[in-house]
Amino acid sequence: FSSFEPSCVQRARRLGECVDEPKFVCDSLPTRSNSTHPRASERAAPCQVWSIGSAGQTCLEETIHNQAPHCDIHVFDPTVSENSHPGIASLVRAGALRFHSWGLGSANRATKFRSYNDVATGGQGQGGTAMELTLFKMMERLEVEWIDYLKIDCERCEFDALPRFVNDSLARWGRVPVTQIQVEIHVYPVTKNTSQTHLRTHSYGRFGISDKLDPGTKRQALS
Repeated sequence: FSSFEPSCVQRARRLGECVDEPKFVCDSLPTRSNSTHPRASERAAPCQVWSIGSAGQTCLEETIHNQAPHCDIHVFDPTVSENSHPGIASLVRAGALRFHSWGLGSANRATKFRSYNDVATGGQGQGGTAMELTLFKMMERLEVEWIDYLKIDCERCEFDALPRFVNDSLARWGRVPVTQIQVEIHVYPVTKNTSQTHLRTHSYGRFGISDKLDPGTKRQALS
């Protein structure tokens, strides 16, 4: 790929028929048990699929599990409870995914999160306290060195979290340890989107963009 508007080896394709914004993959998901880590032939680590922000929906994760059953799937969301969403709970019991009540951010700290229902409706419920972690810290805690497919839908946390992750990764590994990133970008006139700039600077290129632009929140799914 070039670092500017690359073409996929095969055409970008949509993952599943999910009710939320569509998600895409370039070429295909890993079908082998090994990761797409550059040194995968030297390692026994399984491929890693990380889904940050779920709203309790599991369509994407179920699709990925069916297409790449050997991949480790991790779901991160402090705004929902595993036990209150049968879909998540059943997939966890089946060993299809692991659920973590951590939120993605630019710092490592305990933070009060509103429930997803309050976030979606503008309500002011009590919510609860959970850990906000940088992506780098999440990888450290789970002892993961490479993510094959990273989906982020966290209601604007991407603005600060992605630049922090790029900087942390370069300091530790000298590169960004992610093969593909699917992120819902919030295009607000008052907010400069530095996350895309950071990724482009380090040889990531866009291969897909959703044709859905929410007129109220200015959201687009970017791959």
